[in-house]
Amino acid sequence: MAEGEHGGAPEITHRTVSVNGVRLYVRIAGSGRAIVLLHGWPQTGREWDRIIPALARIGTVIVPDLRGSGLSDKPASGYDKANLARDVDALVASQGFDRYDVVGHDIGAMVAYAAAAQFRARVTRLAFLDVPLRASRPGTRRSPIRASGISRFTPIAISPRR
Repeated sequence: MAEGEHGGAPEITHRTVSVNGVRLYVRIAGSGRAIVLLHGWPQTGREWDRIIPALARIGTVIVPDLRGSGLSDKPASGYDKANLARDVDALVASQGFDRYDVVGHDIGAMVAYAAAAQFRARVTRLAFLDVPLRASRPGTRRSPIRASGISRFTPIAISPRR
């Protein structure tokens, strides 16, 4: 584990990584299995700053600013959830991981869901925070999770107490 100089919280490194035709700003800390944290709107990866040290004690925490947010590139297009999920998957692969856990908040949860649907063999765990998900698709009784083919996941909806 990458510890700080005085044995305190794991050190957070900051870098820019080019993937999927865009440069993403990313914070990385810890070692071990990959844990990806995706921010909501209008936040950036900084929303996870207080959580990164705790998670970095159990894995490699990868926290990007999604395309169009924070210090990442802001191209004219490519903001659909499937493409944002490709950005995230390519970022994780660029860091040497072939599997990862993903946690998404708000819009980040929608991107996490898209990543789990597209990259089922690579996404090992999926958690959602503060995101509305319909119980079924309009006109059907099927769960959007079962219909997407990612039914092996148990979505966890977490909302902070106010």
